[in-house]
This record gives sequence, C-alpha cells and structure tokens, in this order.
Amino acid sequence: MAVYEDPIFGQVIFTLFRVVKHDDLDKAYKGVAESLYQELVHHNREICTGRL
Repeated sequence: MAVYEDPIFGQVIFTLFRVVKHDDLDKAYKGVAESLYQELVHHNREICTGRL
C-alpha cells in the first residue's frame, strides 16, 4: 500500500498493490478490471433500459 497526500487538490490517494505469480498475472488483471468496471457497466445498462 502507498499513501500520497496531494496538497494541490487537497486529497489523499491510496494505492493498493497486489503481488501475484507471473503465470497468474493475466487472470489477476482481468479480475481487478472486472471489479473496477462492474459498477460502470451496471449503471450504463440502467441508462440504456431507462431504469434510472
């Protein structure tokens, strides 16, 4: 984990690192990407179907 305090924007940024075996790199990346974008995809589906 790394913590950075940004005085210009008045915010604190936390960066989490994950250590994986080289053979599992692609699987780990896809899992993280899916988790990050799951909310966005769900929100876009609601917009497309008019459920907002």
